[in-house]
Amino acid sequence: MLLIVSLLLLTSAGVASAALPYYIDPQQNLWLNISMDGSTQYFNVYNAPGYSPNGDAVMWAYDNFSSSNLDTSKWTSYKKGSSKSTVAIKNGQLILSGSGVTSSANVVLNKPFTNGIELAVNETISKGTGDVGTYTDASFGSGPLAGVTNEVDLDLCHIVLYSLHRLISILRLDNLVDIGCNSGTGWWHTVFSTVDGSFQSQGISRSIIWTNSSTSDAIMPNPGITLSEYTGENLPHTVAYSYDTYGNANMSMLNVNQNRLPLSIPDPYGCNQFNHIAVYYNPSGVFGHNWWMLVTTICTYSGSKYENACLYYSDDGLLWYVPPGVTNPIGKQIVSKYDSNVYGSDPDVVYNPATGKLMCYYVIGDATGNVNVEDLKVRTYDGNTVSPEMKVIAHGVATTVLYDNTAGTFYIWTVDNDSNPNVIYRYTSTDGINFSNKQVVGQSSDCEPYHVKVINRPGDSKLYALFTFKGNDDLYIATANKYTDNFTIQNSPLLQVDDSSSITHKNIEFSCSAGTFNDDGNILKLWITAKDINGVWNAFYTQATQANGIWKVGNFTTLHAPVMTVKNEQCLNTPKQWMLSQGDYVNNKGVIRKINEIWGYKIGHTPKVKVTNMGTYMQIEVVPTDYQKVTDYQVMIPASFLNLSSQIDSLDIEPVPPDSKNTTSSQVMASASLLNSSSHNDSPDIERVQAGTDTSSSKGVINWKGQNWYLTGGKANPGNNYWNTSGAWIDNQDRMHLTVVNNNSKWECTMLNSQYTYCYGTFTWTVASPVYTFDKNSVVGLCTYLDDNNALNLGISRWGDHNGNQLWYFIEPSIIKGNSKAYGVPPGIEGTNTTYRIEWKPNYIRFTSTKADGTVIADYTNTNISTIPKEPENVIMNLWLVDPPSDGKNIELILSNFTVVDE
Repeated sequence: MLLIVSLLLLTSAGVASAALPYYIDPQQNLWLNISMDGSTQYFNVYNAPGYSPNGDAVMWAYDNFSSSNLDTSKWTSYKKGSSKSTVAIKNGQLILSGSGVTSSANVVLNKPFTNGIELAVNETISKGTGDVGTYTDASFGSGPLAGVTNEVDLDLCHIVLYSLHRLISILRLDNLVDIGCNSGTGWWHTVFSTVDGSFQSQGISRSIIWTNSSTSDAIMPNPGITLSEYTGENLPHTVAYSYDTYGNANMSMLNVNQNRLPLSIPDPYGCNQFNHIAVYYNPSGVFGHNWWMLVTTICTYSGSKYENACLYYSDDGLLWYVPPGVTNPIGKQIVSKYDSNVYGSDPDVVYNPATGKLMCYYVIGDATGNVNVEDLKVRTYDGNTVSPEMKVIAHGVATTVLYDNTAGTFYIWTVDNDSNPNVIYRYTSTDGINFSNKQVVGQSSDCEPYHVKVINRPGDSKLYALFTFKGNDDLYIATANKYTDNFTIQNSPLLQVDDSSSITHKNIEFSCSAGTFNDDGNILKLWITAKDINGVWNAFYTQATQANGIWKVGNFTTLHAPVMTVKNEQCLNTPKQWMLSQGDYVNNKGVIRKINEIWGYKIGHTPKVKVTNMGTYMQIEVVPTDYQKVTDYQVMIPASFLNLSSQIDSLDIEPVPPDSKNTTSSQVMASASLLNSSSHNDSPDIERVQAGTDTSSSKGVINWKGQNWYLTGGKANPGNNYWNTSGAWIDNQDRMHLTVVNNNSKWECTMLNSQYTYCYGTFTWTVASPVYTFDKNSVVGLCTYLDDNNALNLGISRWGDHNGNQLWYFIEPSIIKGNSKAYGVPPGIEGTNTTYRIEWKPNYIRFTSTKADGTVIADYTNTNISTIPKEPENVIMNLWLVDPPSDGKNIELILSNFTVVDE
């Protein structure tokens, strides 16, 4: 239970009289329904008798099917193809089952929606789930249903509804027909007759997503991540279907707890198999993305000619995409002078800050008899173009490359398999192409090294490496004290090949795998390639943590594990409904879909939630991350934060007036990028942070986007303001927050000064806040600065004038003609997700501000060379006041990204 308290404790704590309704989902996550207006809200949670969860009062839609019949106020049932299809309530479950011969059972949620809704379905599927002739579907759409004219349930309510749909069809000229499987025009079972989107899992082993009812736009994700990656026959699971405000249809698995997440990687050959993988991570991003992958494809039964390097990027480490200007594979096979069994293997990818390009390494291998030819190659990628192939001066396989920023040196490790036994060599280079200074590298194992991948760890001077060995199929981790040292292998495996990495996958061999550490260095994120018992290669994500000095892969909980997604903008801003279906195709399969519980909730906002242990109760703090007013929004607090024991825990949840809040050491939850977890027991969607860790400023320093930022303190310009050395923090989406707060009637502002200086470059900020709605007395400054006569300033402020210009460009000294420009921002532009860029070149300065869709707000170029700064400057980001806020409220600026392309 959450907490045991007496009535005396409840009275002494000063509980409010009106308890807030709550809901606990099947995974014991707590849900609250609140209205957000841009201000922080607090709720005290007591464990007290006499209270019950109420899903109907909290969730956008809810049903636990506890009544004896289907609730027709919530649902409308339909059958297609056979009256023997089953739509029924049995033992507290909604049963959907087709009856063979292209029949289906369907229920439509009566409540309409437009965008920004996710529907979670807790269910079990049984009987023949491995057969692709069965269909477990969710659809969204509008208009009447097609394909149910003969089999609609014949109770009065349904007849009236069907007649109404028929009338609407006639008036709107919609075509209400039974869409046959051979017509080539649509889905074989029940569909909405107008635009819709559909998620389809065929026997949980094959996933398809439809952008509407036409078979011509069916998409199978490549490779198709399926429900079979997460669940199996008769295993309860929760699937979530959503349609967001950007027109994306998404399918996810919720609350997955295992040590394996599948990857979606587009394979140019269509085999969906991968055997050598390399991942580069940059917290500041490269070409707008944090993760980059170079991986070799393979087709198990088609020879090595398909083993070639392919380049991808990702924003979450799970869903990977082909970059602009890239045609995979980039590491193509050569024409063999020996035979046709030629391949490209052992890739690695690293960023070269000197050129601003990715270096993509791979080995061209060609073997016949006892002759081995391994040619190490590299191509570069500049964000748009892949260079011609260049030969790397080094030798060996299992290539792994690191760049030492301090020394400006590339290090490459290779395994020379011409030797007997295999030997690791290390080379150095200044350009990443011409390597020299060949040195033997030792390792503490008695086994021969097979694959090696070297990794840096934040805050640790040691090097880490992933090893596989000849004759040993497990994955190991090793350390070296510095770049030039030998490796010490951890005695126990990081991951054993016979570990139960998922319900359905059993591995027999690991190949060249990749790893990066999270920003705190306490989680090792791993991308593994493995061969299963069927001889098929697959790639998956997992993570390891250290306990008692030993690194080991373990289970972790993922709140949202992606299955598939597709863009479907034709349904944006149109009323639509959800439909759940279970069908059989041609033969009598009889698959049974047993739905235990359904809960729907709004999406699109990411409030940050703190849970604080107050001793006799828990306090929840909900901090909005945008300023939009949202009514009836569902906020989820993970079970691990409150230690709930069941779905029926009795909780007294009381809203707290802002002036009576309390704060102590707290845990923080924020929706975020899928792979930013800091605890292996929590979901990668969540970061749990104890107060005083590096996500907030410590001693006036905070690390963000690859460098330290120093916070100004005391009282100083600009504006002769008081400055708060604790006024900045980073959320779990890696967004920087700057604040103006009233501290005992003293307004404290925030200013950050970069660790590094720059002379020329392109500086880009993305602002998540609606900055053009900020108080008229506030100033947002995005600048480079040396002194008052050498600075480039991009300012957002009305300078105390309610009707003043909002956007300002300054080149200091700004009194020179042409060194300042002011712009009035058109009405309707609030500034959310806007981008600001300063291009500082030797012969010009350019300021550009754009909306989220790329539309230019204001663009100005100054070519007066005499006014262009010529000395290195720091980057400054600040939020300050010309006068106290006119509305008396605190202000918060959120920067979602900052990048520098240094000249």
